[in-house]
Amino acid sequence: MNFSEYTFGFADANTEFLRIENYFDNVFYDPQDNLKNIIDGWPFIVVGRKGVGKSAYCAKIRSLQNECFFTSYLPLNEFEYSTFEKTSTDKNVTGTQKFIHSWNFLLLSLIFKSLKNEMNITESESLDNVVSTLEKLGFSIDFNYKQFVTTLSKIKTGVNLKIFDVSYEHEFGNKPDNYLNRISTINDYMMNNLKDIYLGDSKLLLLIDGVDDVLRFKKNRTEILNSLIRSIDYLNNSFTKHKINIKIVIFIREEIFSLLNDTDMNKIKRDSSIKIDWYNNTDALKQIIKLRMMFSGISPDKVENEFANLFPKNIKNKPVWDYLLEFTLYKPRDIIQFFKCCQELYGIKNKLSYSEVKETIKYYSNQYFIEEMKNGLSGFVNDELISLIPSVLTKISTNSFTLEDFMLKINQQLPSKELDKSDIKLLLFTLYETGFIGQLIITGKGKYSKTSVQFKYRNPSSTLDYNNTFIVHRGITVGLGIKI
Repeated sequence: MNFSEYTFGFADANTEFLRIENYFDNVFYDPQDNLKNIIDGWPFIVVGRKGVGKSAYCAKIRSLQNECFFTSYLPLNEFEYSTFEKTSTDKNVTGTQKFIHSWNFLLLSLIFKSLKNEMNITESESLDNVVSTLEKLGFSIDFNYKQFVTTLSKIKTGVNLKIFDVSYEHEFGNKPDNYLNRISTINDYMMNNLKDIYLGDSKLLLLIDGVDDVLRFKKNRTEILNSLIRSIDYLNNSFTKHKINIKIVIFIREEIFSLLNDTDMNKIKRDSSIKIDWYNNTDALKQIIKLRMMFSGISPDKVENEFANLFPKNIKNKPVWDYLLEFTLYKPRDIIQFFKCCQELYGIKNKLSYSEVKETIKYYSNQYFIEEMKNGLSGFVNDELISLIPSVLTKISTNSFTLEDFMLKINQQLPSKELDKSDIKLLLFTLYETGFIGQLIITGKGKYSKTSVQFKYRNPSSTLDYNNTFIVHRGITVGLGIKI
């Protein structure tokens, strides 16, 4: 087969799920058997670096839906954080308590919506009671999550509050004092009724993805996310305690997850998270491509030979697979996008020569890897700085540099204003955390000294030392023409 005949998929797993029929039945690969633990076990936080396949797990779970297994999908990439921020319980409250009651309300409301509209539970007095009460309070069960958030914020800001309070007093028999009293009472009411809804052998998973978008929102973002995690933890504990066959799962980027610090958050991280990582299992990355080749029509007994014949056996005295991985961050998206680049450049060919592989690597670096670096920094670093990085690294002209080198070149690019050293340190720190630069570690002295290269994706527990010499990832240098 020619490269153009393979279905390697898309950069986004949700797009694959929506556009390619039965794709996840055939190409999803789970070498550590995480899927069963996510669905049936206790962990509810799926963590990983950008591009490791968190959304693929989410899409795979959605593809499993049947008459006894239901999923509800909550993509936060269009979540209106500025509106939700208005629902904080009290200006004097900090940490997870600031938004946890609002999250509890939103998540419980969406669960009731799923029970009625997706699971089609019709003969339940408890379900009907909650639906009716929400309607009277101004929350239609047919609302999307944006409408729930907007209506919730109006209650906090006092819009139509008198009308709401009349309905509230009629339903619950007392007059509310404040926002917290209003929302916590409704939450307790929903949870108490949820206990009495019979699900039989059916199970519901509420899947929360697209959390990256919170990086665009600066105000209270850590409090909002801390509250979300604590809310999910609380609700899942309640579901387990009362034997309710419902679970909420969140898929979150590792760099964002590391920002979250609050009372008991480390305990939740330790007990309730699953980390997706491929660095120590490069054969699994190869299997991801083989499964896509088989989906495209290659028979299982021939796929090993077909895969081996795509490229020269060795490049620069290295097995070709090991050589190609040096230009990636050992992530499924990186690998898939390299093969997509092969299609774009040499679609009519069924095997690439050494020179064609090199040309594809350069094209992959320019069209994908450098852009992935910029996207990975977005939200953590000023956009103006992000746009300067390729030109700054090019002007340094070698793949290694010091903090002083970097500062000098950046300030030359911004003659109208000189950046503070702390801003540049933050940029370097984020580049290191996301894997696009490494550092040279020197051990020993004199003739006994030894230099090694350290990248975060290879050494997850490593920390950045600004006194070290930095080194640019090969996936960046080849696209910028930087000498190694």
